[in-house]
Amino acid sequence: MNNIEKTKYIEELKELTTSLEHGSLSLFETAQAKKRIQDICTLFDEPIFQKYLPQNAIKNEVKIIESTLSQRGTHNYTLAVQELKKPEPEPPIEESKPLTTDEALKPENLQQETPILSDIPPIQTATPKLENVNIDGTNYSVKPILLKNNETSLYEFSISEHSNNIVLINEANIESLINHPIFMAEETTDTRSFTQYIIYMGAESEIEAIASLKAYSQSLSCEISAIRQLKWQNLKNALNSNDTLFKAYISSNTIVWQQSQYLPFIPKNLVSNRKFIFFEEDEAQINTPLLFLEERGKIRLICGTNRLLLNEQDLAYPFITFTRQQGLNWQMIQEIITSLPQPIVTLDLLNALQKKIENP
Repeated sequence: MNNIEKTKYIEELKELTTSLEHGSLSLFETAQAKKRIQDICTLFDEPIFQKYLPQNAIKNEVKIIESTLSQRGTHNYTLAVQELKKPEPEPPIEESKPLTTDEALKPENLQQETPILSDIPPIQTATPKLENVNIDGTNYSVKPILLKNNETSLYEFSISEHSNNIVLINEANIESLINHPIFMAEETTDTRSFTQYIIYMGAESEIEAIASLKAYSQSLSCEISAIRQLKWQNLKNALNSNDTLFKAYISSNTIVWQQSQYLPFIPKNLVSNRKFIFFEEDEAQINTPLLFLEERGKIRLICGTNRLLLNEQDLAYPFITFTRQQGLNWQMIQEIITSLPQPIVTLDLLNALQKKIENP
């Protein structure tokens, strides 16, 4: 008997013994369950099963003999008692008085000798690994990942050929991935340069999602900057590029975790280095944000030319966007820029703009 067959029989034994222990079966059903347990035990060679074979169990069993179907459509059943083989001679002190048929049918006797399944050694079977997963009609090739101090069974795949972003899936919820909240993270290097988006589907909870995303990023010697929660309908048409992923990500106001002094990142392709107001900027650092003003559905650069030139390999930049709804316009911004010493430090301009909003 192979391991798959053994596993199947052990599962059946568990179901039968659970039914007997709960006492929810009739006497007739109890006799059936007992007989089935004996039949299964005869199929095993392991010693743990041998004490449950017929010669060591109750001395009488109830056997069902199904009669023919009557013309009125009812079943007639006959209960026949079959005498089992007598056991091998045992020391007198261990002999027990044979049970009568009526005594054998009592629940307290029928439940004797029920196998204790906790004694049965587990059958080790190889869990098949996923190779593909279907998400809303699209197939993706996946591979398993092992994370330090993380017991969740995770798989990963790249979103597309045009994107280096990663999707993680929780195998426990493989059949309902799009029905679970989706968590999307911005990943950076330890120097805060943007690397990629990581999307996690099928998470058990926010806490588990945060832990798994952090563990995955740490395995790449990177770190998570922030995590937002999205719905599948807001994400499914945005998987092809960083630009569309950014728009889906930034549209979510549900931030479940973020680093202190967190700023979101905007992809390079969405940034124009053309400034509306010309002035000299001070040197930029890796964490220097771009400053934008949004108007008429477009974002225009206020400050950040030197940040754009800092590293040509950057995929995205930290940024802050101001809007006209905050009470700012280009004339106000021009006045603030004129009042600051040149070259202008981006953080000084940022603080001045925020003070103008707070005290118009």
